[in-house]
Amino acid sequence: MHMAMTTAGRSRHSRHGRSALSIRTARLAALAVAISLTPTFTVGQAAPPVAGAQQAPPQPATVTYALKGGAVVIKAGGAIGTGQEAVFDLSLLKCVVATDAGLPEPPAANPQAAVGTSMGPLTGRAFTLRLVRVGTAAFTDVPAISADMAQHLSPAGAGDLPRVWLGLGALGSPIVRLDPSRSELTFLPAAGVVGKVERVPVKQLAGRIGLDVTAGAAPPCSMVVSSTSSATVLPAGVVAALKLKPIEELSVAVPGARPGVARVYEVPELRIGKHRFTKVAAVTFIPPLPGLPAGVGVIGTDLLQRVKSTWVLAEGYVYVERLPDPK
Repeated sequence: MHMAMTTAGRSRHSRHGRSALSIRTARLAALAVAISLTPTFTVGQAAPPVAGAQQAPPQPATVTYALKGGAVVIKAGGAIGTGQEAVFDLSLLKCVVATDAGLPEPPAANPQAAVGTSMGPLTGRAFTLRLVRVGTAAFTDVPAISADMAQHLSPAGAGDLPRVWLGLGALGSPIVRLDPSRSELTFLPAAGVVGKVERVPVKQLAGRIGLDVTAGAAPPCSMVVSSTSSATVLPAGVVAALKLKPIEELSVAVPGARPGVARVYEVPELRIGKHRFTKVAAVTFIPPLPGLPAGVGVIGTDLLQRVKSTWVLAEGYVYVERLPDPK
């Protein structure tokens, strides 16, 4: 999560003190997760910049992305300006544009609207982005609110997060592929899935994109998919079922909640469909994050970087292809 954080002493397992896991998880617990609780996936039309709306670009539209603080960050254009750095969120249902991003303020007469996040609701004036470009893809009439997502998630570290957040649901839920092997995000006219892939059902979790995940011998649990957080967040029930012991404890200050603790674990095994992932770094928060439904976890970009995923929300599936595990 992206929040103020200090390390609460040395790890109980000193051999992890300078391990790759320890260093990575010390950062991953500070990363932002924008968790929308809006109840539907409607709104927005995906279209070329000519008359006539389409639900997909006529040709694949590919842009490179970078992980910035664990979030998938791309360059976008259109009404938000040329070459604007933006966070791409698989589950956010509206775009969120900060007032200092260079756009005119929405009229005072515009209604207030809210998106849910891990820190609770974020409210701003609703408006419509006439055109949003991502590479050669263009999306019209994109719903947005005027609000500062970065400041909302991390008052202490907002300066290192982009001022524009683009939600896949706000773009009309086109087919999109994340390919970590090339650091590419592609909007597709059709799924075009090839290779050794598995079709995994996608579910809605209070309006978010989610999957069923199994951790070791624990019962399956539901996890929201987030392309804006490096952290994989475990439900407390999974930790208890597996009798996991924390590797690290980090003191955290969650906006809108009392100071708390992030406990970092190494999960021996997580399974998504038939795909098996080992030694997954994950966290839990005490007290729980106020915007995360009870019993629901988060799949972060640390796990998404281990697969090529093609999201076909109109069919209710994601096509998952394993990539070699990082060494």
